[in-house]
Amino acid sequence: MVSIEWPIVIVQLITFILGMILVWNTMIKALRDTLKSREAFIGTTLDKIEKDKKEIEDIKADYEKKAHEMQAQSAAALNKAIADGEKIRESMAEEAKKEGAKIIVEARAEIEIEKRKAIGEVKDAIVEISMMAAEKAIRKKVTKKDQLSMVDDYIKEIGKSSN
Repeated sequence: MVSIEWPIVIVQLITFILGMILVWNTMIKALRDTLKSREAFIGTTLDKIEKDKKEIEDIKADYEKKAHEMQAQSAAALNKAIADGEKIRESMAEEAKKEGAKIIVEARAEIEIEKRKAIGEVKDAIVEISMMAAEKAIRKKVTKKDQLSMVDDYIKEIGKSSN
């Protein structure tokens, strides 16, 4: 039969208790401290991640706001450029119309001058021809005043007959 030797059991029990105290103070306490510091590190890291996530969302919102503002500014600048272009086009068209009207007025004045010149030359030619004819017909010289009077009368008659 098995016999229990109490002094050995007590020594083993004391050794076990002392060993447990030693293990508790050295290893389990250190393990517990490590786990606590790890838990604190994880908590701090999660807090930092949440903070960073919020900052990123704020930055994204700010970026989207600025992008929207830039888009609005671009649209406004484009609309202003279009409006300015229209104003320039309108002013150029108005200038062209004024210049065209000015050219037409100058052309009409020049035509009138040329018309008067031509009429004067025709009058002079008619006077000369009629003078030659009159001289031959009456064999006497007619004065310049008489010639002009005859030409004017002749032109008036031509004007009446053409109407």
